[in-house]
Amino acid sequence: LYFPLSQFKDKLQYWIDGKNNWKQNVLNYCKGLYKTGLIDRSITRDLKWGIPVPVEEYKDKVIYVWIEAPVGYISATKDLFIQKGSPDKWEDYWKDKNTKLVHFLGKDNIIFHAVIFPAMLMANEGFVLPDNIPANEFLNINGGKFSKSKGVGWTVNEVLKIFDPDVIRYAIASSLPENKDSEFSFDDFTIKNNSELSDILGNYINRVLVFAKTKFDNKIPDRIEGEESLFLDTVKLYKDRLSNLFDNYKFREAVVQAMNIARDANKYFNDSEPWKLYKTDKIKCGHIINDCLQVCYSLAIALSPFIPNASEKIINMLNTNRDNFKWDRIGEINLEAGATLNDNIILFPKLESVSESNSETGDDKSKSEENILNVLDINDFKKIELRVGKIISAEKIEKSKKLLRLKVKIGDKTRQIVSGISEYYSPEELINKKIVVVNNLKPSKLMGNLSEGMLLAAKFENKLKIITVDGDIEDGSEVN
Repeated sequence: LYFPLSQFKDKLQYWIDGKNNWKQNVLNYCKGLYKTGLIDRSITRDLKWGIPVPVEEYKDKVIYVWIEAPVGYISATKDLFIQKGSPDKWEDYWKDKNTKLVHFLGKDNIIFHAVIFPAMLMANEGFVLPDNIPANEFLNINGGKFSKSKGVGWTVNEVLKIFDPDVIRYAIASSLPENKDSEFSFDDFTIKNNSELSDILGNYINRVLVFAKTKFDNKIPDRIEGEESLFLDTVKLYKDRLSNLFDNYKFREAVVQAMNIARDANKYFNDSEPWKLYKTDKIKCGHIINDCLQVCYSLAIALSPFIPNASEKIINMLNTNRDNFKWDRIGEINLEAGATLNDNIILFPKLESVSESNSETGDDKSKSEENILNVLDINDFKKIELRVGKIISAEKIEKSKKLLRLKVKIGDKTRQIVSGISEYYSPEELINKKIVVVNNLKPSKLMGNLSEGMLLAAKFENKLKIITVDGDIEDGSEVN
């Protein structure tokens, strides 16, 4: 079965032409497709696992996952309101013209969310189309992709055993691949923690609270009635700037601007020299420290999308409630004079080098950049033995959605290989295929099944193709 995507080219192009505020990478991708021409897309697969096609003559096929998955967003909304006892309420989210539908995704899924799914919505009139699709490019490490199968990268649980989640959020937001691929490195990660979160933000919060504690009896000093605060006016300008960046999904620049509030706050504190002013004009000094504490509150709001835990800690140190914890209160007077402050704490302790941190954890899964480099010495590569293998049997592994158990003849030997290709190939279509196998891989077990090698395959745009051998090549032949 096919979806007639080609019939929606003009509608899609007209729709995209009105999205000049979208990211250029998304627009370029879509317009490139229109230029080459849209083709009808297959919506079924010959697999045993999946959502069956509800048509008798196609009962042996299942619906392609990227056709049914986006529709699942609508189904999930319907299901939610059925459970809530308002079965028609879902239409407020999918058919109300005031709905703002935003898709956050990676660049490899632009085709589905910016072309195929919108065409499906167009085919069923009445649905709202995405207001924006701020797709990111890839976040790489040392020039290569994160890969679960290759062991390049870390799980969330692994990282959280070592690092503060706020630092992880801040560092990733600072290097988001918004318009092009970007690199993640632990050198940058450490710099972000030590030089920005600790030295700029943490240092400012600490020095203001310590000054209030030692000079003003740990209370928020009074303001001078009628005295203007040019610095708070400056912070209000940041609020407008940040709002614009968030509205346009420019999170990377938003991190910079939010931290710039702390940079300017440090400068304001230094230029005001409250340690000198206290000796000559305690009232004026108190007004300045009140300003600085108000900015601490504004920083907690402005940085809360990136470092929510630290934001909460700042609020607790200021010993205030969250009644004024609203975006439009950035740069405003939110703290009452005379209120007692709580003890200050260190928000972001300095980090050691990554290699030192990893060695201290004793966790074999912790990886420094050195041991996850995607660089292979030629002598190491020569150790890999590649052979031609012939698949003589294939079967699904019970309780697995992805794994197939293959018997592969390699010369005079037969090896069992477990491979995660079930979503792309049925067992029947693999029989007698000649493939390329890593023949000297250390055996391992997958779901209790011994795997004695690995087959080679190529993956592109969510398609996977096994590397096969043309011509009359004997199985067992060496691949050079």
